[in-house]
Amino acid sequence: MKLQDSPASKLTLLLIEDEEDLAYQLQRFLIKRGYAVQISFEIKDSLALIKEQSFDAVLFDRLLPDGDALEVVNEIKDHHAGLLLIMSALGRVKDRVAGFKKDVDYYLPKPVDLDELLAILEHYERTKQSHATDENLSAQMKWSLVSSQLICPAGIQITLTAREAIMVALLIDHAGSLVSKEMLINALNKNYDAYDPKALDSAIYRIRSKVDAAAQHALPLETVHGLGYVWQV
Repeated sequence: MKLQDSPASKLTLLLIEDEEDLAYQLQRFLIKRGYAVQISFEIKDSLALIKEQSFDAVLFDRLLPDGDALEVVNEIKDHHAGLLLIMSALGRVKDRVAGFKKDVDYYLPKPVDLDELLAILEHYERTKQSHATDENLSAQMKWSLVSSQLICPAGIQITLTAREAIMVALLIDHAGSLVSKEMLINALNKNYDAYDPKALDSAIYRIRSKVDAAAQHALPLETVHGLGYVWQV
């Protein structure tokens, strides 16, 4: 069954339900609320879809024409990391417990309360968006190097010379470990024995000064006197 969605889909859902009238009713209800919904009627076809496509949530009945879907939850989870929600006429306590033992997120007895279903999806969507925001903030707090641009936390960019970029790239690549002066000099294609170590210290000082002048964050670089430098992680 082709994926159907609204112009501004919130989440992509796979609905596994063999009662066609109920399946289409739920699909229409969810599409009107902004969700993209694909329908499947059997376990085999559903597993094929989950392996081929990515869904934010899988909503499924248990008793399907080719078996009890609860028996393939582990296989579903091998290819699906999002929400798992059962909607089943098997709604006794022991049935719900069996579902939770399989690590499904929600188990709604039929007939499903549509307001409750919608509240669950909206809660999951908010949680998903919150995690994405946290990841973006985490990425903003990291230092990176793109070509000759040193990107500081919060996105400030500092232009480095070619030599400075080579040095910073080596330091970031070995973040958390000591980068010896010899390693830095070799990265610059210079002869270690003939190279003035003070020139290396001066280059590091210039990089620090550029960062101090442009950003509110100090360069996360620790000097290990006489040995080299460590890019802090």
